[in-house]
Amino acid sequence: MKRKVVKHGPSTFIISLPSKWIRKYDVAKGDELEVEETENTILISTEKGRKLGNVEVDVSDLDRSSLMYLIRGLYKLGYDEIKVTYKEQSTKHYRLQKNRTILSVIHEEINRLTGIEIIQQRSDYCIIKTLSEMSYREFDTMLRRVFLLILDMSNDMCANLKKLDLISMETFEEKHNTINKFLALCVRIVNKKGTGNSLKNHLVHSILAILDKIVDAYKHTARLVIIHQPQFKSTSIIENMHRANEIFYKMYYKFSNAKVVEFAKIRDETIKRLNSNISKYSKEELIVILTLIPVLDLIVAMVEYRMAIDQL
Repeated sequence: MKRKVVKHGPSTFIISLPSKWIRKYDVAKGDELEVEETENTILISTEKGRKLGNVEVDVSDLDRSSLMYLIRGLYKLGYDEIKVTYKEQSTKHYRLQKNRTILSVIHEEINRLTGIEIIQQRSDYCIIKTLSEMSYREFDTMLRRVFLLILDMSNDMCANLKKLDLISMETFEEKHNTINKFLALCVRIVNKKGTGNSLKNHLVHSILAILDKIVDAYKHTARLVIIHQPQFKSTSIIENMHRANEIFYKMYYKFSNAKVVEFAKIRDETIKRLNSNISKYSKEELIVILTLIPVLDLIVAMVEYRMAIDQL
């Protein structure tokens, strides 16, 4: 996109802003824009978020989990008001094999999200509205908190497996919900505010999606530990996976090729150790290990995205 420079007065030069961008971010006369200079590049940005406005969805044919996914997805996308309509007042919770009221499911989900509340509810609909927003300047704080909570989660997995602490394993559900709350907010901020670089937006968005899968893996592993109660003689493989999480956390904030190599080494070492000792593990131990081992490949994907970000 090219814009012609217009001279205004003796020393001021002006270019027009794209009307599509103005409408998208609701920029008006008198608003302040951020202007950053980097050599021959000028970056113009606004603290205003992308305005998606309102959306109405019918959830009559959704089960409990699908309903939660939809609410969470619309929140992440950046909608300011969501009207949820339904013909029946209850829905199925397949994992627990029981019915739940739709309103209780919606309340459960919005309690896991930041800045939104139900402002109106009736027998056949409710309205969810955004009451507060965060700026992109707060994104890094939220993301760092996510990383640290995941490190706590992976470290707790190691410690709890050594002692087979089933009571502590039950807390992984709440750990999962807390991290997901911050992750959903991070995705919403990126979608609404952006990083100022569309390619970086895509890469950061992908990393956030993978972090969500890693948290799910630890949650599901904790559930399996509670069911099967494996007696681990050695937790070295699980400990290596915690180290892999630590390496990526450090790599994300201070990238270096040395950290990429360090991660590659520990990943290969962990897989070799599993393959050479697989006959020594009990069935219960293998169920837990094989549920958690895909985390290494998820981290591989994040490493690829982080290496790409370093080239932007």
